[in-house]
Amino acid sequence: MDELFNKILGVDVNLQETIQLYALLLARITPTLFQTPFLGGNLVQGTAKIGISMVLVFFFYPLVYSTVDPPLPPEFGLYILLLLKEFFIGFVLGFLASLPFYYVTAAGNNMDMARGASMGMMQNPGVSEQVTFLSNFMYWFMIFLFLASGGHRVYIRGLAQTFIIVPPTGWLEFGVGFTPFVERVVRLTADTFVVMLQLGAPVLIVMFVTDVVFGLFNRIASQMQVGEMSMILKLLLGLWIFFLSIPVLVRVMYQLLDGMLDNIVGILSLV
Repeated sequence: MDELFNKILGVDVNLQETIQLYALLLARITPTLFQTPFLGGNLVQGTAKIGISMVLVFFFYPLVYSTVDPPLPPEFGLYILLLLKEFFIGFVLGFLASLPFYYVTAAGNNMDMARGASMGMMQNPGVSEQVTFLSNFMYWFMIFLFLASGGHRVYIRGLAQTFIIVPPTGWLEFGVGFTPFVERVVRLTADTFVVMLQLGAPVLIVMFVTDVVFGLFNRIASQMQVGEMSMILKLLLGLWIFFLSIPVLVRVMYQLLDGMLDNIVGILSLV
């Protein structure tokens, strides 16, 4: 079979090793693409994502093949373990890539709750969930900033570099131990609360001051319809403050996107 394949292509290639290595690369790339919001999220069908993964692996293969070390294991059981290892790495990469988008989505939900607009839910087709107006806006605005700044090209190049940092035929050694790896992932996940407060700080502060002011009005003139007045004012004022703070939000979003690749490299360096 190998001789026939080599005659057709005119090159000396081990067909079995080629297919095995291609499958390892595919096992890492596929779960990564399934979790990345900027590649379509749930809008893109699974078959299309698998097709994109196969195309990316086709371009990554020459780089990996020229640097593959150690060689593929001859035992079938060890090869299955390598596939599971690659799937695990792909899942971690996709999770880290999606974190900034979860940050801004949570911030949008928090701001809408503060201004009393959490009941106005809408469908976000990217995540197939019901979200608030600002949450939906920030999610797609984040994707726009990422694509407009060429982040998708940087991310794809970063995916190629992950095969050099953690070779597909190598094993996870966790040289510094498994605990630092878990702590790093948990810390990044816990940062959702911190980033949520940072992004929503202008709106949250103004909404807090508004509640205090209307609370004082209610104590001074209890006959006033303070609840209805504050509800309308908070809806409009919160939206106005949000759009005024967009330049600051853009800088914070760019910092999140820049830190995404740093987090990926930092996590992979622990394994």
